[in-house]
Amino acid sequence: MAICPTYSSSRRRSARAAWSPSWSASCITWISAAGCREIYEEGLRLPPQKLCKAGVENAELIEMIHWNVRVPDKVIGDLRAQVTATHVGAARIEGVLAEKNWDDLDALGEELLDRTEAAMRAAIREVPDGHYEYEMIAEKHRGEDIVIRMGIDVTGDEMLIDYTGTTAQIDRAINVVFNYTNAHTIYAVKCALARNLPSNEGCIRPIKVTAPLGTIVNAEFPISVNQRAQIGHLLPELVFQALSPVIPDHVIAGSGSTPLWSHVISGAFGDKRPFLVYFGMQGGLGARGHNDGVTCLCRQHAGRGAGAGSAAALRGEIPDDGFRRRRAVPGRSRPGLHHPGPRR
Repeated sequence: MAICPTYSSSRRRSARAAWSPSWSASCITWISAAGCREIYEEGLRLPPQKLCKAGVENAELIEMIHWNVRVPDKVIGDLRAQVTATHVGAARIEGVLAEKNWDDLDALGEELLDRTEAAMRAAIREVPDGHYEYEMIAEKHRGEDIVIRMGIDVTGDEMLIDYTGTTAQIDRAINVVFNYTNAHTIYAVKCALARNLPSNEGCIRPIKVTAPLGTIVNAEFPISVNQRAQIGHLLPELVFQALSPVIPDHVIAGSGSTPLWSHVISGAFGDKRPFLVYFGMQGGLGARGHNDGVTCLCRQHAGRGAGAGSAAALRGEIPDDGFRRRRAVPGRSRPGLHHPGPRR
């Protein structure tokens, strides 16, 4: 992730020592193997570093990254693109501050958070008070079931979601840190109750998520967590299933891309140049109460527009071995498919 601070022109001229900047940020993600047992096996961990110092690129950091990735031209190109994106974002924020003659966005931010919180609380009040629960066998590890157990308590305009009874962390990289569990759980509540609200702290305030430390959804350091999506992406489905008896028209069935469909394809061109392609093959959203599921879209990443990857782009980098067509299972509402063609 790359971030940069933004200050208004009046703040630059101010003699005050403590400034409250706005921030512009851009981020990317990565993927690795699930066989790691400790976080130390996942690669080099770096504390936050200055990618640029006084506007000049940190050459030592760039060189270290260059020698530790398979396709340095793409990785470093992505990082530089992120820096550019933060500057564009900063310029837009500066424009708003200048237009409104504001020193910062603090007051505006608090108003947005308060309004979002009020709307989320109103949405939670529409759910009948009560206790709702669901559990799922996610996988097996050494012959034992990995169970994710969720309980939801709705009281007025607040919601408590608890994972007591979930399997303990294991010595494989599919464990989940709590902030990831918290995010994917609240994300599902928002999708079910108030999907058009902005995603900010206001959505979070009425919802409390708890999970016993040392479980697979609240792993203790230094257990490996690199492939956390294999468990974390199942959590929204537990929320939907737990609440389905009382809000059936607000939730969807299980999705074809749960927990995660993705492929990392690597090799070398004829001239020995390496290539690496990350390709998402999303299976579509689960059926809705009164309509089919949405095709070629991954539920967990729907908010940022991540659907099935472009086959044309993939064929431009690797040989085309063809794609098999799958059929949907008959039912009142059908799931979304990976391929947007005719359904049989």
